[in-house]
Amino acid sequence: MSILNTVFRGTGTHRSKTPAQLRAELDDATCTLIALTTEIESLTVQRNSLEAQLDSAGIELSGAREDVATQTAELIALRAFRDNATAVTVGLGERDTSAMEDQATTPVGIDVKPLWEALGITPIRVADAPAATDPRTPTWIPGQPNAETTQTFRVPTA
Repeated sequence: MSILNTVFRGTGTHRSKTPAQLRAELDDATCTLIALTTEIESLTVQRNSLEAQLDSAGIELSGAREDVATQTAELIALRAFRDNATAVTVGLGERDTSAMEDQATTPVGIDVKPLWEALGITPIRVADAPAATDPRTPTWIPGQPNAETTQTFRVPTA
């Protein structure tokens, strides 16, 4: 005999269940099955009730959204009407400057005029310009009468 047979050998005290024990277990299993079936049915009823409540809440929500959209459009129209009705409209006006403190002012003690007048420089016509060999020489000379208002430069002739 091998060592394994001696280690795993039973003592022979294991016996199968009696028919009464098997019937009692079967009764317990049947009761458990019935209890679970009843619980499943009650949960199914509860789920169906909650689904119906969810559907009705969804319908109410969609109706409420439509109502909110309608009320928002009406509110916008009413606000526009109110703003137009209470708008402050003032025609074009002119400021009354007849009072002494509203008279236009000019700088006192400051000689304000264009720079070339202040320095005595006036532009001259090209025909009146003195002869010069440098083409970059401007054609304006201080104090020349009958001067043009634009500054021109001589162009060398070939």
